[in-house]
Parts: sequence; structure tokens; C-alpha cells
Amino acid sequence: MHHTVRVGTALLAAFALSGPAVARAQGREDAARDTRRQEIVAKLDSMKVSLDFEKTPLVEVIDFVRSLSDINFVIDKRVRDAHPDDPLEITLKVDNLSLRSALKLVLSMHDLTAKYKEGVLLVVPKDDASDEDLVTRLYDVRDLLMSLPDFPGPDIELKPPDDSGNTGTTGLSEPPPTPPMEPDFIVEMIQKNTGGDSWEKNPKCTATLNNGLLVVCQSPEIHKEILKLLSMLRSNR
Repeated sequence: MHHTVRVGTALLAAFALSGPAVARAQGREDAARDTRRQEIVAKLDSMKVSLDFEKTPLVEVIDFVRSLSDINFVIDKRVRDAHPDDPLEITLKVDNLSLRSALKLVLSMHDLTAKYKEGVLLVVPKDDASDEDLVTRLYDVRDLLMSLPDFPGPDIELKPPDDSGNTGTTGLSEPPPTPPMEPDFIVEMIQKNTGGDSWEKNPKCTATLNNGLLVVCQSPEIHKEILKLLSMLRSNR
């Protein structure tokens, strides 16, 4: 049994949570959590690693990744309980791969995944519902439901002289207003273009629209996707 690890240059970046907070204290706490999350996400995407493991227990693999990346990892108790006598050996050799992709390959060998929780990456069974990661947020989309008038000016039609000899007669017609988006369309667009298959896999992931308020229960990462999609919908109005 042997294992070697070579690590490339890591480009680290942190992103502060933007936007108003409902409560100042809660906002600072949310900002700190989000900053730490984004630091880890940036490192997973930017750090390049080359791994060579042969029949190496998962615990040792995770320890090496922890020491190299300075990311805290915790193997969930459910994983240990499900494999009390199995070291979950890893055999893998990859070169110059992102830490995220390498970690995904390592964990997928035993149907595991990693999720962010309280400043650490928690190694859990792949079918874990992750309900504790879900957040409910409101989005005001009344502007998307309103019919917006178009102001390019009226269409002018020049008419030929009639039998009475009147000439230069013009007809004016106003262009029709821009039709509003239907509530079902907005919800459908969100569920088809964000979140992947999480909407089907987890029944607690929901999106409903009432009186112009879109209520979404999803993970923080998917909420960011929703914000981008709503911005695109508004820019194309």
C-alpha cells in the first residue's frame, strides 16, 4: 500500500455576502458563514492536485486532503456506522485535476459525497437529503407579472386618396403592450434551469408563487442560481 500526493498552486478567493439583512446581528453571522463557504468553494475549484492512492483507507485519504488543502473534513457518523469493519479503500491515480473533481472521484467510489456545514466539509452518504442545508427565501417578482407598455411610438400608415379627393390621410395605431409573464411560467423556468434534479429528488425543495411573491426552499447555492435567472428574465423584458 502506498500513496503519494503532488499539489499545484492554489488560488484562494473570498467573497463577502452582499444584500440587506433582515436583522443586523443575523446579517453579520450569515455573512461570516457565507464568506467561509465561498473560501472553501474557491479553493475546491482553483487548487490543482495529482493523486496516487492504492488500496488506501478513506480516513487516510481524507487526512492527506485535509493537510494539503487546509480544509476541515469530518466523516459523518452514519458513514462509520454503515461500514464498521470496512476501511473503504481508495485506489485512484489522477494528474493535475481540480480538488473538487478529485474529491468527487474519491468519494463516489463508495457512494459518498461532501457537503458544507458549519465551516467544514462533511462526508455523508450520497443519498443524504441534506434538509438542514435548505433555506427559505422570498423574491418579489411583481414586476415580471406586470404588463409593461411599449413606447417606440405609434405605427403610421399612409393612405391613398379616397373617392372624395381627400389626400394625405394617415391612420394611427398603438402597438400592443408587452404581455406579462404567467406565474406558472416563472416557476417552471426556475425549476428547469436551476438546481438540477434536486427539485425531484428532495420533496422539500419547493417553489411557489402567490400575489407576486416567489417563495423558494432550496440550498444557498441554488438561491444564487435563481437570482441570476431572475436577473436574466428582467433584462429580456
